[in-house]
Amino acid sequence: MQTTLKRRVERLEERSGVQSGRPRKTERIVYRNLGRNPCLENAMCIRTLSPDGTLFEMVDLGREGPEIEEDLSDEALDRFVESFPIRII
Repeated sequence: MQTTLKRRVERLEERSGVQSGRPRKTERIVYRNLGRNPCLENAMCIRTLSPDGTLFEMVDLGREGPEIEEDLSDEALDRFVESFPIRII
């Protein structure tokens, strides 16, 4: 019984990327309007976890961003993306 439970927990950890020493592979695609600066105001994100443990993130930074000269930091983008739930496929 304990062996079966241990195997199940290990599979869940592997699938969720929690297992120590084994980072999860992440693929992120970011869409943005080249005529505007990136903006999180109208942005959307979809995150899915595939059966092999790869996390796919598709970020659409919207089409209504400001025209001002302001860059979106990597940290702000990461916080925004992490606020969305992960769907398991």
